[in-house]
Amino acid sequence: MFVSDGSPARWSVDDVSVATDSIRDVSDPTVSVLPAAIQTREARVAPTFAVDVQDDQGVAAVYVDVEADGGSARFRLDQTRATPQTATFAAALPDSLLGPLGFTAPGPAAGSSLRYTFELVDIAGNRVRAPRGDALRMDFRTLDVRDALAGATPVGAWRTDGSGFRALARSDGRTLSALLLPPLDLPANADALTFALTHRFDLPDGSGAQLSLSTDSGAWQPLERIRALIAHADASGDWLVTAADRLIATPNDTFSGPPALRLDSPTPHPVRGASRVTYAVPTEARVTLELFDLLGRRVALLIDGERRTPAAYEHPLDTSRLAAGVYLLRLESGGQSEVQRVVVL
Repeated sequence: MFVSDGSPARWSVDDVSVATDSIRDVSDPTVSVLPAAIQTREARVAPTFAVDVQDDQGVAAVYVDVEADGGSARFRLDQTRATPQTATFAAALPDSLLGPLGFTAPGPAAGSSLRYTFELVDIAGNRVRAPRGDALRMDFRTLDVRDALAGATPVGAWRTDGSGFRALARSDGRTLSALLLPPLDLPANADALTFALTHRFDLPDGSGAQLSLSTDSGAWQPLERIRALIAHADASGDWLVTAADRLIATPNDTFSGPPALRLDSPTPHPVRGASRVTYAVPTEARVTLELFDLLGRRVALLIDGERRTPAAYEHPLDTSRLAAGVYLLRLESGGQSEVQRVVVL
């Protein structure tokens, strides 16, 4: 207890007691949720590491031990968030450690991998390795991420809703509504394909709903094409799709191109108003895409000699100003041409 007589210069100490009891450490630090055992990360980008750690007294530090074909390294993570018993630690692999691991700046090359574990240290000095078994792994790949909703075709009750689509059932006699996503070519040198759908729905019992992935052939082949269909039978209910992300990965620096020039039928087909056309270019060349009537007159110039690299592409097709009938869509590139018959309603 401290006592003063009112003068700021005169203090006296009446009593002092010292407590020697300490809080007992009852548990070792633990990781709330470990990262996935194998992760795919973008090549040529310094990888980041993050983990949430729990301890009854508090976490002092988290270290990462990294191994790659070129060597090993160790560094400390930064604490980015903390509560009394839980803390988040995260950091990117320092540039200074790329060399010791056999990597070059700005990050690991496509096709390379690394293995890593965490060491957790609490304020009592207890140290725990996580995971206790096999190390976690990162595989570095060239990535191609696409927004499948950007080229989606709504049918029936599906309508645009912000950047997504909503199917709000109505009693107008429709029996089926569908959201058709554009096809995706899988290059021959791809080793992973991920499709992530973000959606929410409130459909009563008895409502029909489905998500289908179809292919052009029944077997896994180079450049196999996949297409997603989200369908739902009209009843009472609501279905909102906010994102449909597709990721392709390859251990090579670039994706292999299509083996031949290809022009697909519009989607949907027959066409009424807005539609989309997909095509593939096997070599870098200028591309021309035109629409003709059956008398050979050009009624639309969609692409006028624009240069394209080997890949698959999409292009909008607007037929709202055309008379109903049959037309011919022609694609020219690199001295080759492809033609598709188009029916406009």
